[in-house]
Amino acid sequence: MKKVFLTLALAAFAMGANAQFVVSGNFGCTHSADQSVRDGNVVYTTSPQKSTDFNINLTAGYRLNEKLQLGVALGYGNYTTITETSLVANPTNVNTTTTNTFSEFNAGVYARYYAAQFGKFNLFGEAMCRVLTSSGINKNEVANVTTENVRPKSFGFELSVVPGLNYSINEHLSLDLYLDFMNLGYSHTKYTYADPNNPKEYKDDNYDITNACGLVINNGITGNFFLNNFRLGLNYAF
Repeated sequence: MKKVFLTLALAAFAMGANAQFVVSGNFGCTHSADQSVRDGNVVYTTSPQKSTDFNINLTAGYRLNEKLQLGVALGYGNYTTITETSLVANPTNVNTTTTNTFSEFNAGVYARYYAAQFGKFNLFGEAMCRVLTSSGINKNEVANVTTENVRPKSFGFELSVVPGLNYSINEHLSLDLYLDFMNLGYSHTKYTYADPNNPKEYKDDNYDITNACGLVINNGITGNFFLNNFRLGLNYAF
């Protein structure tokens, strides 16, 4: 028995000695503003004129060998859209302003497998298991009178596998390109809605549950194709 424990201890020590601590992260920040001019006047529509999105994801883990890396992940995002609606008689006079804001947080664990190497490039697959939660506020301003109500809040978990490409700059620094348009996964989410009698509070028995699974392959070319389908990340290995 002592020999077994000794063998396991030596194996664990060897794995720890060869392991490489890695921290990485990716973030995104976008801002857009739409404006239409008709006969010299600004015309507002019911689509968002302004939107600001920010998200950041951080991971920390160990690269156990040339192929396998394990670790933990944290993420945060904040998203705001502003819609202005005009009076029909006077398109330059804003009648209603709607501001939708929500934040989301996620935490989980991940495993990355480096499948093939081509010079300084590494093709990898990353599996992530995480929990996610979000909540927010809707504000409506009509004739200088503002009302607020809570957005549906969510809580759930997801499993996903995403391929990516890693480029090694030097022995410590490398870049990741996640191919989010190919995503294999499963998600379970509970959405809780506001109390009809009190739109500023949630009602625990007023909810929906959604489940989704499958392979998502998005090959559509849109204005935000790169932002919606790819993520850039930076790694530093100690």
